[in-house]
Amino acid sequence: MVFEAFNNGKKGPTTFCSKKCRERYQRRKIRNGKKFSYTCLNCNQEQFSYYQKRQFCNILCQTKYFGRRRKLGGSRMSRWKDRYRNDNDFKREHNQQGKKWRLNNSEKVKETARKIKQSNRLLVINHYSKENKCVCCGESNIKFLTIDHINNNGAEHRKQIKNDHLAGWLVRNNYPEGFQILCWNCNEGKKIYKICPHKGDTYV
Repeated sequence: MVFEAFNNGKKGPTTFCSKKCRERYQRRKIRNGKKFSYTCLNCNQEQFSYYQKRQFCNILCQTKYFGRRRKLGGSRMSRWKDRYRNDNDFKREHNQQGKKWRLNNSEKVKETARKIKQSNRLLVINHYSKENKCVCCGESNIKFLTIDHINNNGAEHRKQIKNDHLAGWLVRNNYPEGFQILCWNCNEGKKIYKICPHKGDTYV
């Protein structure tokens, strides 16, 4: 039986029944002395090798090439970021394309935002409550847990961060102090009575 998948997905006269047969064929081809020509990406000199996909003449050329790439701006993504940061026309065009894509894919955008919020919420709960439960009553159902401001300054803090999601703000600011995990009952009890009813019956 002949499988063409071991010929890099290309149909041709060279096919193999298994990966082992392909490796045997390559070793035999090397012993026969067949070499392939290539141009080194660092020194731009033509070289010859038994391996068809070789790109550098030695390890020194490879090290110099990637070191120079990092020094000149690195990867394609870093060059794109520099252009976006410095070229206003490119930035404006990219923003317009992004806005148009979001309008045409509103459901996908909403689903992605929902997943990000859920992921940030789980990260925050795991950080402020190592056992993932309410620090007051011990409620462990994660759907009942909320983020509480210890100093009762939630209204002021929400005005500062405006429309930002609280869990996302905590993750981006490296989990600052002053927050804890409570269940809905304990949180509302603390809001209304200034102290959770589990800790006392003090009324305002």
